[in-house]
Amino acid sequence: MKRKVRTAAKKNKTPPVTHADRLEQLRIMVWAALTMTSFMVAYIASQLMGAISILPFVFGGTAMIIVMLFEAFLRGRIWIFEPGFRETFGKPDISYRVLIFCGICLLLLESYVLMSSYASWN
Repeated sequence: MKRKVRTAAKKNKTPPVTHADRLEQLRIMVWAALTMTSFMVAYIASQLMGAISILPFVFGGTAMIIVMLFEAFLRGRIWIFEPGFRETFGKPDISYRVLIFCGICLLLLESYVLMSSYASWN
């Protein structure tokens, strides 16, 4: 009769983070920041140049798409499809969190508009 030997369960160890991994994460964050700031810069610049109505929003969106296409050309992939962002946006409660955040921003914006219009009435 053979005796079974119990072995300790192997733990899933994550590989150590190398300098190249940290550099790649930094590159991803830089591209994400460039994409988001390009919208704001184009939006504000077009408003300062006198664009009216929805044109600043269109210019901002176009600037974002141009930056993302430039990143895809240089790196061969886009930051939003990286595994870290995919895990974050794939969580089931992320839509609730985004909704709460947008609600808070809208509440602050409405409060500012009401207070500034009240101040201009007096």
